Amino acid sequence: MLEELYFKRKDDLDSYSDAFESRVRDRFDIFVSEARSAGTSDENKQILYGLRMRVNGKERRVTDLAEAFVTMTHIDIRMLNTDAMSDLAKIIKEEKGFSKIDMMPEDQLMRITLPKPSLEQKLELNDFVENRLTNFKKNIMGVKAQTGQQIKAGLDKEYIQPADATKAGKNIEKISEHYVLRAKMLTLLKQKSILKGQFTFKSEEEKAIFRKAKPFASVMEFVEEENEE
Repeated sequence: MLEELYFKRKDDLDSYSDAFESRVRDRFDIFVSEARSAGTSDENKQILYGLRMRVNGKERRVTDLAEAFVTMTHIDIRMLNTDAMSDLAKIIKEEKGFSKIDMMPEDQLMRITLPKPSLEQKLELNDFVENRLTNFKKNIMGVKAQTGQQIKAGLDKEYIQPADATKAGKNIEKISEHYVLRAKMLTLLKQKSILKGQFTFKSEEEKAIFRKAKPFASVMEFVEEENEE
């Protein structure tokens, strides 16, 4: 799904624009990773580390038996040995302090429901995601400036013609706008998933951007509530 957000390169894309797109795409991937993981603490990601349990009479590391997948609202633990799931749930309750654990042995899964964050925590997380977007825009501007210097050097040394430089500049602007829009789309998805009913759009433009973002909800693990439009 993430690949569908990438800029679609054309065969005639000049070398400057092609290199620019590659560098911006790398930064876009980093932005997506940071925004998506916001709210999933390192502590929750390492919930299984250091835990041990007895299985078939042998003491085993839990990380050899199960794998954790963390979201903002819950932790899913997948375990092939469903007979040992109840023992693991007991260990997690005692050593990690989680109380709400649902067993789904038919899916080889147990789900830990995380405590709901306070409004202050939600607002801090919302600001963090907004700052990731701001940093991404700054990164693009930095890459644009460097590419512009390379194009100018090419003109000075007559490596490229003015018409080609103009074309490259237009391509670079188009690529920049593409990735800034996609980053904004994902930012709105993440912010709405954080604030839920407390989220408000700042403008009609944001509403339009959010509608464009909906098909890519899975990228941010966004699930819309039934009573939302």
